Amino acid sequence: MTDSKQETTGLWLRWIVASAIGGFVFAIAARRWSVAAGGSVWDSMGPVVAEIVIGALALGGIMAGIAVGQWLVVRRRVPWAGWLAAGMVGGGVAGGGAAFGVLQGMGGEGGGVPAVAAAVVAGLAAFVGVQWVLLRGRVPEVGRFVWMSAAAVVAAVAATGLSGVALGEYSGGGVGGAVFGAVYAAVTGFVVIPSASGRSE
Repeated sequence: MTDSKQETTGLWLRWIVASAIGGFVFAIAARRWSVAAGGSVWDSMGPVVAEIVIGALALGGIMAGIAVGQWLVVRRRVPWAGWLAAGMVGGGVAGGGAAFGVLQGMGGEGGGVPAVAAAVVAGLAAFVGVQWVLLRGRVPEVGRFVWMSAAAVVAAVAATGLSGVALGEYSGGGVGGAVFGAVYAAVTGFVVIPSASGRSE
């Protein structure tokens, strides 16, 4: 393996590990904050607003942990590392809030497949839209990154669900956040790591 390939592989692995650690730590806190905040507004503002708050804090919190980990890895390699982190957190807040709000507005899980499908579409649209607005003109290949980021969220959710099936009660909280972070990073790394490789720290 050449030195440049070794450097790229090492950077990619650090990117994934840092994202997994960030997802692990922040998922634990985000779960508590989101449930507490949602519960505090449930009676006064209704279940839809409560679910928007829960979704925004849950996904936004996990994305914040991943963003911090990734920023630490590439902050000295790419000048737009801070914007990338902001786009991830903003997208997470918007996407989580939209998905949970739409699902609850359509009857929650009792709404069946149409409710779940609408929630997924709304969540991904909000996630992609906010990332595009925040990162356009600031991050190279922003279109490719945004679509890869959406694919990464889908893959991360699927992987987290599979880990839940495999691990049962041990998959919640931090473990689920770690799986989410690692998979999200592995996919988005296809766009970010080539840009960061070869730049001095």
